[in-house]
Amino acid sequence: MGEMPKGPLSRDEMELVKYYRGLSSHQQFEILENAEHCFNDARRMEELAGREVEKGFPRDESRWS
Repeated sequence: MGEMPKGPLSRDEMELVKYYRGLSSHQQFEILENAEHCFNDARRMEELAGREVEKGFPRDESRWS
């Protein structure tokens, strides 16, 4: 993961922090869990996009119809 920017938070960032802290712990957990899943999905898609397509793999056209 990249580094977090240093320095003071912007006004919008502060508003998000206030909103987040105002949520119940269950809601906060759901948000964090969703963010983690989205991050993992994006990272996995990057890994898959970087792979070479397998050569000589039999095409089964009937699967896609």
